[in-house]
Amino acid sequence: MVVKCLITHGADVHVKDDMDRTPIHLACENGFPLLIQMLVRLGADMNAVDKMGRPPIDYAVDPSVVEDAIATAADPWQYSSIYNDVDVFTVTPKPFGGCQ
Repeated sequence: MVVKCLITHGADVHVKDDMDRTPIHLACENGFPLLIQMLVRLGADMNAVDKMGRPPIDYAVDPSVVEDAIATAADPWQYSSIYNDVDVFTVTPKPFGGCQ
């Protein structure tokens, strides 16, 4: 997963674009539950607001998908089948050496 590689090599989960949207805003907007879970586990702020004053969940097409992803991220025992080939429990930053 590209995002896991970027985070492993030091990408900031709190970075903002020119509209003050963070990666969690974009994950919610695009409906990526695995990414939402990973970002929440890594400390992404679900209350961060963009320049329009909107938090990430306001961008969700289906807020229940975001709410379920957050609930699962908060409780690792709610293991989801989407984790079959991605280990989001052990993302450890290390010096950049390329992504495999």
